[in-house]
Formats: sequence, C-alpha cells, structure tokens
Amino acid sequence: MVPIEYVALLLLFVFGFVGFVRKFPRELGATVGYAAMLFMLAAAERYLGDAFYGTFLRAEDGVTNVALGKWFVYMGLIVLWVVILYAGDTLTFAGRWPPNPFSGAVFDVAVGLFNGWLVVWTAWFYTHSLGYPSSVFGVIVPTFSARAESWVRFAVPAILPQAYAMWLLGGFLTLLIMLRVLK
Repeated sequence: MVPIEYVALLLLFVFGFVGFVRKFPRELGATVGYAAMLFMLAAAERYLGDAFYGTFLRAEDGVTNVALGKWFVYMGLIVLWVVILYAGDTLTFAGRWPPNPFSGAVFDVAVGLFNGWLVVWTAWFYTHSLGYPSSVFGVIVPTFSARAESWVRFAVPAILPQAYAMWLLGGFLTLLIMLRVLK
C-alpha cells in the first residue's frame, strides 16, 4: 500500500501541473474559489450539528455513523468545488502575463501548488480529524508514519485558530476579491 503522504504529494504535483497549464491569472481566480470553499467548510463545522450529518447514514438498526456522514459531506463538497472551479469559468485576473517566461512559469506552478495545498491538505485534515471513517470501505487504513501524522498539522483548518477561522478566511477571501476588482 502506498503511504498517504505520497498520495498527497502526487495530488499536490498534479495541481502544480494544472497551475502551469492554466497560468497564474486563472489559477489565482481558482484561489478565490478555494478561499470561499474553506470559508464554507468553517461555517459548516461551526453551525451544523451532528444530527444534520447523521441523517445521511442511518443504518437499518438505527445506528448512525456521524463521522462517516460528516466525511461524505465534506469530501463531496471539496470534490464538487474542485470540479466546478476547473470545469467552469473562474475569475481571471487582468494584466499582462507572463512578465517573462521563467518567472511566469514559477508563479504559475507556485499558485497551482498553493491551490493543491488548500484542497488536498484540507481533505486530509477532515479525514484525519474524523478518525479516517472511510476505512470501513478499505480505502484508507489508519496506520500512518510519524511523517504523515506531522504533515497533516499543516492544513489550513489546523493552522487557523478555530475561534477566528471564519474571520480570517473571510478576510482572505475579501482581499482576493479586492485584488481582482482593483486595477
């Protein structure tokens, strides 16, 4: 079985390649969408109770696996958000691009990697914080290296203080939108 941190790095590099192909102005538009996704997930975590998630997976015997319900909701939203942002029209930042071929490629890849970090590490964080409920399907079995356990702490939801997460994400989203509007 492949270690989870290798899968995360592979997905991160896929996002970096997508950033290189799409270019900085379009990838920065996707960053706006990912900031909105993080804001929405923080709001869902704060305001939706366990009863909401338990309605998704009620077994025949009446037992509810709330962690699995939350995991399905969070992963569904993250995957849907990624598909919408890359399949649809996103905001495109104006300006002459690239400033020069080398620095343009570096910025393209850097923003793609940043977006990958936002998506992959956020999904990993929620899977980890819920105790890897997907292990009932045999997808991810929770026996991880110390490196994997330490890397999950670098996710945006883990870094931001829970009490101020919505404010910080809302401010980041506002800043990105202001950068798009101001010329």
